Amino acid sequence: MLVDMIGLLKIKYLTGLKVKDNKVNVVFNGQKIDFIYDGHEYVIRNVYEIFIRKIYAQLNVRGKIVIDIGSSIGDSPIYFSLSGAKEIYAFETDKDRFEYMLSNLKNNNISNVNPKKNKLNVPNDIPYSADMVLKMDCEGCEYDLLNQLESTRKLGNFREIVLEYHNGLPPSIPGFKILNSVKSSKKVGMLYLVKE
Repeated sequence: MLVDMIGLLKIKYLTGLKVKDNKVNVVFNGQKIDFIYDGHEYVIRNVYEIFIRKIYAQLNVRGKIVIDIGSSIGDSPIYFSLSGAKEIYAFETDKDRFEYMLSNLKNNNISNVNPKKNKLNVPNDIPYSADMVLKMDCEGCEYDLLNQLESTRKLGNFREIVLEYHNGLPPSIPGFKILNSVKSSKKVGMLYLVKE
């Protein structure tokens, strides 16, 4: 994510996050959200980025189907759910993170998320339709998945895409234009795309 380790102490003490033991609490849209996690600091940064900095606020998910590849402990699918998404398909490859996601969805009474354990390939077991939203944060797999989506003709189903990029900006994505790009370093950042 976009926050460096130096900023972690500020996040813990200067924001609306409450961190204790292996729990992170935040209030979003008037609802208290509790996350349990494995104690790794990346979760604190992710929850801060998603719920306090609102890095996905540019996406219009209200009433739409969201495909979330790299759902971690369920932080981004819960954000999309509370932001009005109709349905979220949440894909995570890491076994432990996937289990935390299941617990966090249940503990926060989130019912419109379909969690899927996946091996970083284009999901075939979901109903693709026009006007979907795609979020990808899978630590470098984003480009391969974009190529798979294009070769299987599923890329055209998405109206908006947000992805974390690695190794610099990706080449152009057919049929999409860059709405915004937020760099966290020379080679890493978030890219927001909309269908042309």
